[in-house]
Formats: sequence, structure tokens, C-alpha cells
Amino acid sequence: MRLLRWAAELALERDQRRAGVGIAAMDALQESELLQDEDLDLVETIAQSLVEETEAQYDHDTAIREDDEVAYGGGAESTGDDD
Repeated sequence: MRLLRWAAELALERDQRRAGVGIAAMDALQESELLQDEDLDLVETIAQSLVEETEAQYDHDTAIREDDEVAYGGGAESTGDDD
């Protein structure tokens, strides 16, 4: 269980390299025989939380980019000419 806690804490890091290590460790633990069924449920819950957080961040970043394109005229329709 200590390994699972370590992996989960890393997976939730803001630093993408550290988070990647945590996700890889959780994946390896999930494939191993070290975890019990209850632990596997926890891994699934953490993984789902990570996916939801990533989707929310993507949606937020996309909305900001779209707002910037509208505000500054940088959309696909823009020709770059200011005539």
C-alpha cells in the first residue's frame, strides 16, 4: 500500500515529469500481484480523476485560446492584413 500511496501522490503532481512517473508506477502496480481488489478500485478512481482533471484543463485552455483569437483577431479567418 505504501507504493500505491507514493505512486498516487506523484501522479497528482503539477510537474509533468513527476506525474508521468507516478502514472507509470500506478500502471505497473495495477498489472502486478501486489495490490488487492480494493486497491485496484482506488487506482481506477485516481486514474479517472486524472482524466477528468486533464479534460477540464484542456477545455479551459481551449476556451482561453478561442477568447484570445476573438479579442485579438487571430482566428483562422484572419489574413494578417490590417488594411
